[in-house]
Amino acid sequence: MTAPTHLIASTAPYRPSPRARRTSRTLLLVLLAGLALSGCDAPTPAITWFGNRTSVEAGPRLYCTLTNTPAPSCSEIDGPQATLALHADDPVQVNIPAEVAAAPWVLVYSYVGDTQSYRTPVDTSGGTLSFVIRPLPGKQLQQVDLQVLIVTADAKGAPVWTPLQAWVLAVTPA
Repeated sequence: MTAPTHLIASTAPYRPSPRARRTSRTLLLVLLAGLALSGCDAPTPAITWFGNRTSVEAGPRLYCTLTNTPAPSCSEIDGPQATLALHADDPVQVNIPAEVAAAPWVLVYSYVGDTQSYRTPVDTSGGTLSFVIRPLPGKQLQQVDLQVLIVTADAKGAPVWTPLQAWVLAVTPA
């Protein structure tokens, strides 16, 4: 099909057909519904944790979103914390929804009787949807946090990773 080489102008007013008017109204309603829904808060994503042949799903304990203001909009959620009963040496797997994995994230974990915490490397690939923590031999996991990170500046202006969202798994000895 070739484009016309000339246009024909008409002085008669355009009157859409009844079908075109219905289609226009439908499109207008769909647009208005979309605008109304865009003002609604999307549900916060849940993380699934697996260990000792058991799974548990939990929402975030901390959930911040970036806004047009200098400070993010944050809410601490006092809901139940995810809990798994694991033996010493039991690994734990975390399944990460794509919308969470798209941002930089890290797993921070600790062992029973240990005063320090450990971190996985920050994942910035956007494609890691599952990760397994294998504890050190003879060690009992105590807690695992999945933290979504943003880059902020420390007191000297150096860039640092800062948690924006966090999901927490508490581990009880099995």
